[in-house]
Amino acid sequence: LPPAVRSAFYSASSGTQPFAAGRWGAQYPSIWVTSGGGGTFSNIWTPNPFAQSGFYVSDTKTPGHVYQLSAVHHLFNEIKLDRVENWDFNAPQTEEESATSPEAVAFEINASKNITIGNYHAYRVTRSHAPAPAAVRVHGSSHIRFRNLRTNAESGYGFDFGNRLDTT
Repeated sequence: LPPAVRSAFYSASSGTQPFAAGRWGAQYPSIWVTSGGGGTFSNIWTPNPFAQSGFYVSDTKTPGHVYQLSAVHHLFNEIKLDRVENWDFNAPQTEEESATSPEAVAFEINASKNITIGNYHAYRVTRSHAPAPAAVRVHGSSHIRFRNLRTNAESGYGFDFGNRLDTT
């Protein structure tokens, strides 16, 4: 986000907790698998509004298996894949922070292939103030398979396109 928008949302005096001004989204991803990494990841909860994303995978063709990942309250992405092949996500759950959720992307997939996402739950926090365009954004990718996708928000501000993917 531009500095003016970021400081409006995340100044030291906003909210109920004393966050350092300008620190939201300033950290690397909570979990970053890169450069040929892979393996099995199970039962992970990664809440961190200071991190850019919760679970980031980049530049790997090594198979990866993720089971029950809960990535919540990150500034830009909850889960992001860049140039990834041969991964599957089983029962991932995402939840964006209210102040940035219209701009954040819950699950973003770029230049990737052979990705399977099963039983994905995309949730919007109750205090959301505007709808988000889509829960998932896919760019320049192929063989992306979804097996059950659920979206919801108790605030009334869910995803504009419900269970539709943004592939622009």
